Amino acid sequence: MVKHHWESQGHLIVTHGFDIGRPDVSGRTRPDDFLLSLSWTEGDVLGIGATSPCVWSGVRGR
Repeated sequence: MVKHHWESQGHLIVTHGFDIGRPDVSGRTRPDDFLLSLSWTEGDVLGIGATSPCVWSGVRGR
């Protein structure tokens, strides 16, 4: 339901690993390009990541 809503708003959502019980979900907002992710890391620890074009604008050439 959340994935469908985000995609209907033009955002990119990528999922994999649900079939093996280790889901990874990442998303990129449009048009502002925020990145969000939930993924399994070593030791079965859930990793949460986020980036902001506001913070990284100089690195990305904006």
